[in-house]
Amino acid sequence: MLFPALAGHLFLRRFFSVSEASVPIPSPRRLLRCFLFILLLSGCTTLPNGLTHSEVQSLLLHKKYKTLFLLSRKNAMKGDPESEFIQGYLSEYGLGTAVDPKEAVSWYKKAASKGNSEAMNNLGIMYSHGLGVNERDRRAIYWFTRSARLNNPAGYNNLALLMEEIGGPGDKKRAVRYFLRAAKDGDPDAMNNLGLVYMRGDGTAVDREKARFWFQKAADHGLSEARKNIDFLRSGGSDSYDTKSGTPGSFPRGSRPVESWIRRLDGNHAVKRHKDWVAVVIGVDRYLINGVPSAEFADNDAESVAGLLKKMGWSTVLLENEHASYFSIKNRILVWKGYPLRRFLIYFSGHGTLSPSGTPGLAPSDILPSGAGAIPLKTLKGWISQSASKKKYLIIDACFAGGKRFFFPKGTRPLIAVRDQSPEPADLLEMDASERHQESHVDPASRHGLFTEVFLEGVRKHLPTPRWGDVSRELLFQLPFEARSEGFDQNPSIRPDHSPLLAGYIGGP
Repeated sequence: MLFPALAGHLFLRRFFSVSEASVPIPSPRRLLRCFLFILLLSGCTTLPNGLTHSEVQSLLLHKKYKTLFLLSRKNAMKGDPESEFIQGYLSEYGLGTAVDPKEAVSWYKKAASKGNSEAMNNLGIMYSHGLGVNERDRRAIYWFTRSARLNNPAGYNNLALLMEEIGGPGDKKRAVRYFLRAAKDGDPDAMNNLGLVYMRGDGTAVDREKARFWFQKAADHGLSEARKNIDFLRSGGSDSYDTKSGTPGSFPRGSRPVESWIRRLDGNHAVKRHKDWVAVVIGVDRYLINGVPSAEFADNDAESVAGLLKKMGWSTVLLENEHASYFSIKNRILVWKGYPLRRFLIYFSGHGTLSPSGTPGLAPSDILPSGAGAIPLKTLKGWISQSASKKKYLIIDACFAGGKRFFFPKGTRPLIAVRDQSPEPADLLEMDASERHQESHVDPASRHGLFTEVFLEGVRKHLPTPRWGDVSRELLFQLPFEARSEGFDQNPSIRPDHSPLLAGYIGGP
């Protein structure tokens, strides 16, 4: 499975890097590495406030962020750029002080004006997803470029990521050059990203040997995501992978009744595995940023659906919780761009949300409470459409109008429109847990989302050869009944209504 470094307009890699398998607040050891790196560049042997390296290490390892904030504040007020950078970062993440993006931007600008390349890089990140600022992409490119010109490999890496996201042929070629520059400067995230470029053929020819070389270089620098990408290459790009255990094809199973029959599926029901049937199953119960509530049982949903699809013959990838960040989802879908798959399925259970612009989307694990970092449905469908598969499926146990599977970004309101006005693609069958103006709910007894519970039971009812049409009928009639019995309205949405894909089997003979 792919765990590339963070990319694009959201959650770009800074010196305090946010890996795909870590929380976005950096570990104390990573903070320490950053501070010592800054001191090395400035020629200092101690922090400007007189703290020794061992004292800094003690503060960070014991998470004494308040003390660090207070000790660096005095020198920041005197104009010391390293202390200004520290103030900016602590303010951005709310470490030892309140979360204040505008305050962070102010401190970063002060440090950047004195030549601090890390502050320039972090300013680029703030501009790239509109935190504490009004402008976006243009200023992000400016600050990443300034950071890169001071030979900061993180600046080159983020500039490459932004060029890659812009997406033009010339932009992607520039991205390859910038990744290469940062990789040669020893940046492990850039090495991993360069491996992904060669594996996908973005801005250059597909070259799996070069991809393996750069993944190995990144792995040698201790990047665990790169080691998993090496395993993915060795598997030929089609093996199942469980992000929890790291074992191909294994899915943790519980003892909940709704899934017990999945474990008992015998040879009459199970189907031989199809390497050209690929399912990416995503479940986000625990979100990484404070202020984003849990989506109850979403990881249970994903585990059960992944286990079922595996038994039904799909090559299944499971992304759960911290492993389901924006760019791990994006890259795990786009890695199949152009592959001659027969079937391609995306399942998501977790929060639905509205982006700050008011468009409906899904909430990956690293979404911000403001809604920045959501995956718009239009964007998700664009990623899916790049697969060469003629049969595509999108199944969503989330809602976009409030409730247990949703959170409101500040300053936004739910959409009233039941569905998008854009025409539905004929090669994509979409199943949503509720209409756009409704909430979706969970069943505490089964420890599943109500939509997923009915979906699984619909498959069980029509074994050994359940069709998508069979399950859609179960959803359309059984789910509203179950919801009304609990005192609320929830009507699933099947789009398009008369899709030719409804006649196909979920599993294959």
